[in-house]
Amino acid sequence: MITDCGNIAVLSYAGERSLVLSVVQKMIQEALVKRFGMERIPEGTKLQLLTDHGAEYIDKELVAWMESVGFEVCNTPVRSPESNGVSESMNRWIRADYVNQNLCASFEDVRAKMSGWIEDYNTVCPHERLGGMSAREYYENWYKIG
Repeated sequence: MITDCGNIAVLSYAGERSLVLSVVQKMIQEALVKRFGMERIPEGTKLQLLTDHGAEYIDKELVAWMESVGFEVCNTPVRSPESNGVSESMNRWIRADYVNQNLCASFEDVRAKMSGWIEDYNTVCPHERLGGMSAREYYENWYKIG
């Protein structure tokens, strides 16, 4: 999943058992289009992409591609999941409030339900960190002010 650390919205995700370079690139491109309406970061905008040290994220070809679309690529320290708190918290939230609350017979069942869960997480679910607003409400309020 690609998560916006500002409003904790899930911008894109992949319903795959494992991630490969092309899947990660597709997720990042979807996130850029969702946030900026384009497949690269606008000139003059500084944006970091924080990832763990998974093989799919430290691939030299992917890192070069991420930098070419305008990201400053950052990795969490090894064996330090707390440094990626937004992502880790969001993963726990999705698991606890959606996956564990639904009967899912298979991976395919989880994958089929995932888009609805993400939509709910982004648009309905109140987040304490956001003053009880949903991720979408928070972003819309911030965008009006900015």
